[in-house]
Amino acid sequence: MTKEKIANILYIISGLLVIAFFGFVIYDYINYNSIVSSAPFSAYILINALRFLFPCIILITIGNVLKRKNQ
Repeated sequence: MTKEKIANILYIISGLLVIAFFGFVIYDYINYNSIVSSAPFSAYILINALRFLFPCIILITIGNVLKRKNQ
C-alpha cells in the first residue's frame, strides 16, 4: 500500500469522524433536557469535539505529512 493510498484512507476516516460528530451533536440536542441535565448543552458539544474532532485533526495532519513525503 502506497503512502498516498494510506493518506486517502486517513482522509476518509476523518470525514467519517466529522459526520459522527454532527450525528452525536444532533442526537444530544434531541435528547437534551435542561431540567434533568446539570451540564449546559455546550459541554456536550465540547465532549463530542474532543471525542471526534481532535482525532480527526490528528489524522488529517498525518495524511498531509504522508502526501508531502510522497511528492
